[in-house]
Amino acid sequence: MEMDKPHILFYNLETNSDLFTLKFKKKYPLWDIVRFHIWSKISYQELDFFSNNKKKKVSIKNIIKAFYSFRIILLYKFDNLFYTCSRIPNKQNEYYDPYFEKIKNHVYGNWVCYETLIGKDKYANNMIIFDCITYLKKIFYFIFKLFAFFDKSHSTEVLSIVNTCNNFYNKKIISEFEIKMLIINFSFELFCFKFLFKFMGLKNIFYHGYSKSLVQAAIDLNINCYEFQHGEITNTTICYIYPKNVKNFISPNILFTFSEIWTYNKNIPFRCIPVGSVNDYSINLKEIEFDNSLVILSSPYQGESLVKLAIQLSIADPSLNIFFKLHPMEFQKYDYYKLRFSEYITINLVDIKMNIFDVLSLSNDFILIYSTTLFEIVHFNKNAYIYKSSNLFQEALFIGEIKVPIFDTPEAFFNFKSTSNLNTSNKVKLFEVFNNELFISSIKNHLV
Repeated sequence: MEMDKPHILFYNLETNSDLFTLKFKKKYPLWDIVRFHIWSKISYQELDFFSNNKKKKVSIKNIIKAFYSFRIILLYKFDNLFYTCSRIPNKQNEYYDPYFEKIKNHVYGNWVCYETLIGKDKYANNMIIFDCITYLKKIFYFIFKLFAFFDKSHSTEVLSIVNTCNNFYNKKIISEFEIKMLIINFSFELFCFKFLFKFMGLKNIFYHGYSKSLVQAAIDLNINCYEFQHGEITNTTICYIYPKNVKNFISPNILFTFSEIWTYNKNIPFRCIPVGSVNDYSINLKEIEFDNSLVILSSPYQGESLVKLAIQLSIADPSLNIFFKLHPMEFQKYDYYKLRFSEYITINLVDIKMNIFDVLSLSNDFILIYSTTLFEIVHFNKNAYIYKSSNLFQEALFIGEIKVPIFDTPEAFFNFKSTSNLNTSNKVKLFEVFNNELFISSIKNHLV
């Protein structure tokens, strides 16, 4: 039933409670700060969303690199900051952020990038400060825990969230300690961002991703803040979808989207402008080299289950050419995955330098658990199949008139594959060509 779906239940929780009225420090919307994390725990079920972030390895080299990069803010003032994630290499093997490259010449003033992906040798942009806030949080982690254990401020608000969520679901969803840790992390990030932004004298901030603290820092300092859509916006995308008539939330001045379809008939209380995608989706893909081929798109938390699936499919059909594409967050595990597939000559690990259009040219059939590439697959009239993971809420999707099926066994996949036909009449316009004029006028009109 529709009403039993996790996202519908979550919106019912919000609609039938006063969670959006809760604040801390008398101004910050507490529920909006924690709702995405709570939703992640609900939708990922047994997957420990919080502990996964804490288990990431810390590189001393990257820590030194991050703190040393801050020397440039002592030498220069900046008009614009882009919160970048430079994970794509150019021909010179320099990593860049395509969003920044697309707009950097269309906004007046000089630029600095706050780079969140630190472990690369070379970057296309020289004016970079690397993310040291993440490392500072690791350094102060145990101090944060002590604060969370002993701090009694906002106890009424915190307890209200805990009781409302746990009673609604009739089980433990969240604890007081977790809520307090989220508040402490938000407060610390907010303090760091405000100090940094004020010191640099920023006028505009651009970003793609999720950071309530970054946006709130911009709001507090009266700095213009603009977000670019970087992934899907569906009815389960809690970052953007809210119950009706919500007022107490954190949002950028403008959310620039890929096209109008992403916000159509959705309750998104942001100002949304469809400027298009930074990628050129009007190009023609290359011809497919192998008739019997398949691409499996991996993801950070479900890589192992997809490895097992790839091996099962290879054994079931030895003539099937399988291309296994790592998620950018898995690139550091390339050698590990290569070893895992070493005994299977029909499973090919995709080169990490291959761009999305080259990947889409490998096959007409694509398997994934969760990836925003799903919508790029559909855009190019390819077949997508969702592999059901035990720890995720998943269902078959309808994108326009196209149904993306879900399967849980190799046999079920082959059955779907044998009956599928390429849809060559897709009328869904998921990605418009980036409209430079609309982007520039949107910025100028907002500043007026």
